[in-house]
Amino acid sequence: MHTKKIAMTMMALMLVFLTACGGNNNNASPGTNSGGENGTAGDQGPTSIRMLAGVWGQPPADIANSSIFQKLQEETNTNLTIQVVPVSNYDQNLNLVMAANELPDLVHAFSSKAPTLVKAINQGAFHDLSEFDLSSYPNLAEIPELIWDNSKINGQIYGVPSPVGLNADGFMVRQDWLETLGLEDPTTLEEFKEMLIAFRENDPDGNGSRDTYGLVGQGMALMGAFGVHEPKFEDDHMLLHWMSEDFKEYLTYMRDLFAHDVMPREYFIMKNNDIKTMLNQGLAGAYSAPLHSAGEYTVEIQKKFPEAQFKNLSPIEGPKGYTGQQKLGYYGMWLIPSHVDESKVPKILEYLDKTASEEINNLMTYGIEGVHYDSLDGQIVEASDAQIKLRDEEAGQGTIVFLNKYRPYNDVTKNGFTIEGLEENLISSIDEHVELSPANPFDTLISETYSDRYADVFKDLDSMIVRSITGEIELAAWDTYVEQMKGNPTVQQMMKEFKEQYDLSNEN
Repeated sequence: MHTKKIAMTMMALMLVFLTACGGNNNNASPGTNSGGENGTAGDQGPTSIRMLAGVWGQPPADIANSSIFQKLQEETNTNLTIQVVPVSNYDQNLNLVMAANELPDLVHAFSSKAPTLVKAINQGAFHDLSEFDLSSYPNLAEIPELIWDNSKINGQIYGVPSPVGLNADGFMVRQDWLETLGLEDPTTLEEFKEMLIAFRENDPDGNGSRDTYGLVGQGMALMGAFGVHEPKFEDDHMLLHWMSEDFKEYLTYMRDLFAHDVMPREYFIMKNNDIKTMLNQGLAGAYSAPLHSAGEYTVEIQKKFPEAQFKNLSPIEGPKGYTGQQKLGYYGMWLIPSHVDESKVPKILEYLDKTASEEINNLMTYGIEGVHYDSLDGQIVEASDAQIKLRDEEAGQGTIVFLNKYRPYNDVTKNGFTIEGLEENLISSIDEHVELSPANPFDTLISETYSDRYADVFKDLDSMIVRSITGEIELAAWDTYVEQMKGNPTVQQMMKEFKEQYDLSNEN
């Protein structure tokens, strides 16, 4: 039977961990249901759904006997057959299932812009959900239009995005250092540079040593102020963001910062853990990061320095825009293969809509009250170690079988910050950046050539950027490199594909 065929195919490849739950409907054929489950008028029977889902950690020990998964089916009126695949192998498995034409009824995709997935969409492998009334599902309707737009492929909706809330990248800085040095929040790029220099030169930690730095990382949030994210075109080509004069202005600014010694000399080889260590040890005053990070770093640094606190700067206006960069607002999406009968699609959408409720999100995240936890206040749970262990056994550690409820400030509120005023300041910062900071158009555009050839064609790009910032080469050499890349036939094909995608997205 069809489900067994998928299991045999994947087991032969030794890549898929297969588990199932759901009574007597595990062997349903594609697009069919027993007991009249096609979503026809008056039909109230459970809908059989076979799905391909990922798991971040430990998979469920026994889905068929899990009280959590039984409750999920009861609340959503479904019989579920779930193929659980470790996240480390997920994209590979999805590609194999698509290639074998063995897609189940519902598929989760982590990388919604992956070339193989887009190719399958272009070949008609998935339903265009734009043809269905998505506004009739109350929880899906809560997802902002911005997130739906960001998740579109070729200007159409092929998947239901799993929202993670509004967010952006910005600059977090040591608020206590600003106060110690008598500095106001910078409102211009010149004032921002002066602040970084003061963090380096004026002993903000008061230990009498010149051992602090103004900036760690690459200052990516600066690009918006120079207009780097504004689309730029030459004929039928869309220039890659680093090919513009605006990016050269960003390089020039960073080159000036490096010359003033506000950054570690080896900044370009620092790993994320190195940067975290510098920040947590009180050795750096500013970092370009997602806005919620200011809260998380404040909690961490106060373990060693109780008076220390990070805060987000408001977007700083530059010559062609504001600092910061908007996030897409979702992570992964759910797609319905085109072999599923159209009459069943609304029932699957109904399942996704129900899982996007507060109740189902809490069920799959925390379990059942009185069994897997004692009490729940917002997103803060009280549970014993034994209860958490049981929940992990029954639900798995991060098994993705539901749609996130849209919580606009989820990245902030899920932390339950208890430091006075911290959560409010982070939320206010998100609002400011969503209003003023630009989005990167390449986050929503697709070029198959770019994905396939980036590593070999642009093998020298990072090195050229670093050498330009550190002053190892003159900016004239950067200009030469850009012109060479613009003349490369493979790069020209990339730019042409991006331009076609940009035109498609704007037409729709």
